[in-house]
Amino acid sequence: MDTKEFAQSFTDAYNAGDTAQIASHLVDDFKFSGPVPKPIGSKEWLGLHSIFKAAFPDISYNLRGVIGMLTQLGLQTVRK
Repeated sequence: MDTKEFAQSFTDAYNAGDTAQIASHLVDDFKFSGPVPKPIGSKEWLGLHSIFKAAFPDISYNLRGVIGMLTQLGLQTVRK
């Protein structure tokens, strides 16, 4: 799977709220650090995603600009 296919698959799962499919894109030692007090693992991050999606059911993301940035960084392929 190349970077564009991976990113599109992740985005589609994210927009659908499919946490099982989202989780399949995450590495075992996934850590999220952002607007949270300390880094969290995949289970906690997926829980936050579910809460966010329930609060904003019509929200969706797209990949405009992301693919170009990934390509510039040399991320042509990702591990499955």
